[in-house]
Amino acid sequence: MVAGTDRVACNPVVEGAAAAVVECREGWPAIGAGLGSRGDDALLRLPGLGRGGPNVLSMEGTQAFKFAVDTVPACMDATPKKAGLTPAAIDFFVFHQANARIIALAVRKYRIPPETYYQNNDRYGNTAAASDPPALSELAEPARAGPGTR
Repeated sequence: MVAGTDRVACNPVVEGAAAAVVECREGWPAIGAGLGSRGDDALLRLPGLGRGGPNVLSMEGTQAFKFAVDTVPACMDATPKKAGLTPAAIDFFVFHQANARIIALAVRKYRIPPETYYQNNDRYGNTAAASDPPALSELAEPARAGPGTR
């Protein structure tokens, strides 16, 4: 934390990258998807960019957390609805692995049993945009989630 603020300053890091391939075929059920993202100046700052100053990315931690705790439940309501389901009908949840507290809030709100969601940020930390594909890959290896899993 930067003294006197709720901003988190970070040392230079290398961002990860990952991809997930989703296959659709004739006769397979439709995929419901929802996006909840925000990258404006209220949440992310790079003050030195283009000004000759240090290029240090900082995140408004409190604002980002508030945004996430509102957005995750909104996506959990909207995404199954697009597929004609309710959150209770979902077999397995894979959350963005940015913050264990955000996942814990969603799990509590929806009373999601531990065996029906996955979490790996205890081992990798916040891998930012690259968090979901490794989690999906790890789930596929022991066949915890796969074809036919909602």
